[in-house]
Amino acid sequence: MRLAEDGVMTYHRLTRRMKTNSFPLFISLMLASTVALAQTTMTPEEMRTHAALHLLAGMAAGLLSAGVADSAVPGRTISDYPLLLPAIAVSSATTAGIAKETLDSTGFGVPLFAEAMFTTGGGVLAGAMIGCLEGARISPRVPLVAVGTILAIPVMIAFVQEVEWNAHQARKRRGP
Repeated sequence: MRLAEDGVMTYHRLTRRMKTNSFPLFISLMLASTVALAQTTMTPEEMRTHAALHLLAGMAAGLLSAGVADSAVPGRTISDYPLLLPAIAVSSATTAGIAKETLDSTGFGVPLFAEAMFTTGGGVLAGAMIGCLEGARISPRVPLVAVGTILAIPVMIAFVQEVEWNAHQARKRRGP
């Protein structure tokens, strides 16, 4: 019995340490992304817009995927698996960032590693927000999905505008 109690205590110390360390990780990602984004030919306004959209996209992907994953385990609270949902948020945001930059590398846009890092940073922020819910007695799936959906709206609008702009540019290059 003592071994099981020691394991639980170690797990809770690890959880506490990860929550404490998520902010420096987020700040480090944002600083590295900003430096990398500054190396591009974008104007400062374009850099701010791209950074904000990728941060929102990462948060939206993280919150939506964590909310959906939480619904797969009914009758549980975040306290039952405190690291799982934040890990899902970060990994899904990272996947979304890599997928978007892979799409950009096929000619859809300009692939920038910094944008993928900003998207991952949004996932880290979403994971930290979810980690703050530890101890909640209710399931956060509805708020996570609702907030994730709300955050996804400006990202989707910008995505549609980018698709339309790229199509317009392609038509101009082909001529009348």
